[in-house]
Amino acid sequence: MIARLILVPLALCLAAAGAWLALVIGLFANPQLAALWAALAERILDTAAAAAMGDERGALQMAMLASASWKLILAVILAPSLIVALVSEVFGLRSFLVQALAAAALTAAVPFAMLPQTVAGAGMPPALLSALAIAGVVAGALYWLVAGRGASST
Repeated sequence: MIARLILVPLALCLAAAGAWLALVIGLFANPQLAALWAALAERILDTAAAAAMGDERGALQMAMLASASWKLILAVILAPSLIVALVSEVFGLRSFLVQALAAAALTAAVPFAMLPQTVAGAGMPPALLSALAIAGVVAGALYWLVAGRGASST
């Protein structure tokens, strides 16, 4: 039992790091997503430059951006992995497919849960959903590799 208390958080951290890495690689590998990523990075740099020049509005925007980024990381990376881990631990699910597919489905569903249906359905690039699903598969696979194989075994 005590070993699970150490192993599960470690597996969650590894799963989140792997999902983040897979998502970043996916964002840069697809030209359409790379263009979105570049536009976002340009906006961040412009806002940071305005904040550095003493613009109060730029500083406020940077604070809001940092807050939104943290919430996005929590929602996209940590929440699906945590939900899958909790369910698998409670019900003793040890299957690789359950871990990987459940994490993929939950991660890909995040934009639809966070955005109004009109925005999520109309403007969501399929490549982004694919990148999110792949990040979910990576998270589920890493969690299974470290802790999921022995879910509820102790």
